[in-house]
Order: sequence, then C-alpha cells, then structure tokens
Amino acid sequence: MSVSQTLNLIIPLIVAGVGVGMLFAMLGLAVTLVFGLGGVLNLSTGMFSVLAVLASVWLVGQFSHVGVVLVLSVLAVAALALGVDKIVLPLVYRAEGDERFLLGIFGTLGMAIFLQGLAQLQFSGKFKVPVTFSPFSVGNIYFRFSTIVIILISLGVFVALYLFFSRTYEGQAARTIMQDETGAILCGIDVRRLRTEIFVLSAVIAAIAGMLWSMNGSVDVATSFSLAAKGILVSIAGGVTSITGTVAAGVILGFLSVFVSTFVGSYWSNVVVFGFVIVAIVIRTGRGLMA
Repeated sequence: MSVSQTLNLIIPLIVAGVGVGMLFAMLGLAVTLVFGLGGVLNLSTGMFSVLAVLASVWLVGQFSHVGVVLVLSVLAVAALALGVDKIVLPLVYRAEGDERFLLGIFGTLGMAIFLQGLAQLQFSGKFKVPVTFSPFSVGNIYFRFSTIVIILISLGVFVALYLFFSRTYEGQAARTIMQDETGAILCGIDVRRLRTEIFVLSAVIAAIAGMLWSMNGSVDVATSFSLAAKGILVSIAGGVTSITGTVAAGVILGFLSVFVSTFVGSYWSNVVVFGFVIVAIVIRTGRGLMA
C-alpha cells in the first residue's frame, strides 16, 4: 500500500475515532456527573439518549423547522429527567452508603425498563434524527460531514461544561459537593437542589449524545442499554468521579473501538474496550495501595 493510500485510510479513521470518542465521553459524563454528586449509578442514561431521538422523530411531523425539533426534543428529555428526579430519587438520596448505591441502581434501572416498555408501544424499528449530511472530500480523502458536526457540537458541550463548573456558582458548588459533601452542607449549599440540576444536566448531555449518535447509525428502543453500558464503562475507566478523566477515557476508547473494529473486527473491539477498562481499574487500584 502506497503512502497516499495509507493516508487516505488512516486520516478518516482518526477523525472517526475522535468523533466516536467524543460521543463516548458525553455518555460517560452523563454517568459521572450524577454519581460524583450523589453516589447514584444512573442506569437510565441510555434511555434518555434514545428518547431524544424518538422525540425528534415524532416532533418532525409537528414542526417544519429541524432546529426547533431538536431543541424541543432535548427540552422534553430535560422535563422527563426532572420528573424522574422528583419521583424516583428522593427515596434514594435519603439512604446512605451502599444502600444508596443499590437503591440508585434498582431505581434508575426500573425507570429505564418502564420507559423502554412505554416507548416500545409507540415505536418499533430503527430511527435517526431528521438530519442528513453528505460526505465530502479534501483532496482524495473522504470524510463524513456528520462526524465533523459531532466533533464540533461535542466540543461546544465540553466548553460549556468547563465554563459552568469553573465560572458559575452552581458549578463551583457542585464541585465542592463532589469533594466534600459534609463541608458543602456546612457552607450552606443546597445539596438537593444542585443534585436535581446536575441530574437534569446529565440527561441533556445524554440526549445530545443520543441524537449525535443516530447521525452515523440508527437506534432502536433496545439501544438504550447498550449506550448506558458504554457510558458506565467510560466513567469507570475515567475514575468514576473525574470529569477530565472521563473525557480522556472516552476519547481513548473511541479510538480503540474504531481502529480495532476496522482492522480486526467488532467482536475484538469489545474485547479491547473491556480490557482497557480493566487495565485502568488495576492501575488506579495499584496507585491507591501504594499511596
């Protein structure tokens, strides 16, 4: 294979890896934010992603402007997340330690199964957001325009999150709770209110990730658990409560997934992803023992 042929193959794969990595990172962030702030492993993350796509499919018949459809879909998921927070999570947050962790798993998993059942009554088959993009070329190298859109929007989300956590009172208060919940309470921070805000924010991030995901491949109702699993793996690899670690882990796992799938196969891609997560856990555990 000549140098030009190699570049024609590798460069699009790098761009695709960045795009997939960004999506992995957003799914991981949706898990990390909720767990870091309240110790709740949110298994309904993937369902929020899929529901955003399904909402856009339904709303496109009600509104002619695609931009309005996408914004309304995200707002609908945010409203649903607020309802879940007010109905399901109060009982979870009243518990402490391992009991809270287990209640969080069962509560969010039960809600995900309930929402999946409702969605299956209305939607069958595979769906994509009502947006189409044509591929483009730079010289002899072809790219998916949807991948560029995914990268740009994901970067916008990451920048917005950085500004939120570094420049706003709510963001700085949330970081304080993640580091020392008791100290945050003593400082007069309304922990419950911030947990609600972060839960809704995580659902919005998951919704955006789901819609971006469907630009390169359709989703169905059952895809929700696959997306939730990806988010949990990325969060674990990134340190569970580390925002920067989650983003880094997502990008690395995206690269691994794309390159291994291309050159070895999708089965081995899953093996490598799980292997990376295990290695990350072992390294982090080893550092903890040495400290």
